[in-house]
Amino acid sequence: MFDYDPPPLTANPTIDQMKAHKEEKLKKDITCLHFGLTDHIFTKIMNLETPKQVWDKLQVEFEGSNRVKTVRLLALKREFELMKMKDNESIKDYSGRLMDLVNQMRLLGKTFEDHKVVEKLMMFVPKKFEAKISTIEESCDL
Repeated sequence: MFDYDPPPLTANPTIDQMKAHKEEKLKKDITCLHFGLTDHIFTKIMNLETPKQVWDKLQVEFEGSNRVKTVRLLALKREFELMKMKDNESIKDYSGRLMDLVNQMRLLGKTFEDHKVVEKLMMFVPKKFEAKISTIEESCDL
């Protein structure tokens, strides 16, 4: 089904032929989109007619409106600022949580510089790592 392409237009197509060709291509594009969705999501977009309408609906469904994105980004920024390493948490787990949070912000359009992540990581590691952090800071000229 995905390999189907409408036959090419003849040398001098009529307006009706061009319109029919365009509709066939749109049907193929929408069919491809439909096959990639779960039934639950498909029911939300099944009445839409163009791939652009489908894309816009899916974008709002999964990303939310600009207002929702802004509120979500503010919540993530606050969580980043308040995030600390737990007493029983490994550095690997803490850095994983930190990077998950940063990546979520980046997906919402926030540009995030790597040095802020490194600073955050170094600020909240346990005291037993202070000597190693000092060595890293001096050798890397942070």
